[in-house]
Amino acid sequence: MLDQRLHDLLRSHLPEVSARIELRDDETLVDLGIDSLRLVEFIIDLEDAFKISVPETEMLQTNFSTVASVSLMVDRILQGR
Repeated sequence: MLDQRLHDLLRSHLPEVSARIELRDDETLVDLGIDSLRLVEFIIDLEDAFKISVPETEMLQTNFSTVASVSLMVDRILQGR
C-alpha cells in the first residue's frame, strides 16, 4: 500500500517522531521536523523506494508540503509510467 510505504519511509527520516504517533495526511513536513537537508535525503530515498524519478517539474514546495501532497505526487508519477 502506497500510504503505509510512504509513512514508513517518512518515519525513517523523522527519528524524533514516535512510532506510536500516527502520521496524518494533513500534517506538514516542516511541522514533522523535515528541514532542507532531510528533505533532499527523503527525496532520494523516495525515488529509490518507489523506483521513480521525481522530475524537475514536480520539485515544487506544494508537492512536499504535507504527507498527502507527497502521496498524491508519487501516485501521479506512478500513474504516468
